[in-house]
Amino acid sequence: MDLHRLLKFQFVERLLLLIISAFVFLDVHAIIDYERNDLENVESLVKAIEYDYHLLSEDSWIDLLGELKLTLDIPEDTERIDFIRSAQHLLPGKRVVWGWITVYPISPTLIFSELPWGTYFCVRFVRSGSNIQTPIYYINDYIEEGDLECIYNFYGFSSVPTIGNISDVLLVDKDLYVQTSIPLSLSIYDLYGNQIYNDVVSEDKIIPLDKYSSQMLIVRYTDSDKAITKKIIVP
Repeated sequence: MDLHRLLKFQFVERLLLLIISAFVFLDVHAIIDYERNDLENVESLVKAIEYDYHLLSEDSWIDLLGELKLTLDIPEDTERIDFIRSAQHLLPGKRVVWGWITVYPISPTLIFSELPWGTYFCVRFVRSGSNIQTPIYYINDYIEEGDLECIYNFYGFSSVPTIGNISDVLLVDKDLYVQTSIPLSLSIYDLYGNQIYNDVVSEDKIIPLDKYSSQMLIVRYTDSDKAITKKIIVP
């Protein structure tokens, strides 16, 4: 095979892999569909969260799986319920990778079996008008600290990591997702330096950006340890 044919073959091979990946892994933009609601309003739709888990171990590995049970207050006109989850085994403060949706019939009780540790999840109520989505939950918050230490120590972590003062911002479609567990001074500017947002954020928050026409935004946020400036391209 000559060099030209080899390069052509490699290009086609990579293109096929990209196409296959697009079908296997759902893009985060297609998954996160936040209703423009205050988090307190939608959080009340999840009445109870129960996680009945068990540890699995062999000589060379250890894992934790469990059955997640959610008790829901279903909004009117709901046509179906989507259970949305991230990749598994994610440590606190790491970038959340979404990609799995399980569709459930309308029921006040949602049960998901064999959900691993380190998984983020939320529930979306699909309606004929506008959808409603709950806040994002982290399954590790429902695991005993001693069991988490057992897993983290096995994989080389000396103690249970916490989100601490880790903060991050992520653009999801036309929404800016702010991830923080401490007070964060956040400012957003358009490409011309006009300030379009300025506030102190103390917990995870979704900031809609669909009414702004700027193709690039400058996000500045500071906490007690650092000051960070990011340039974000708006699709």
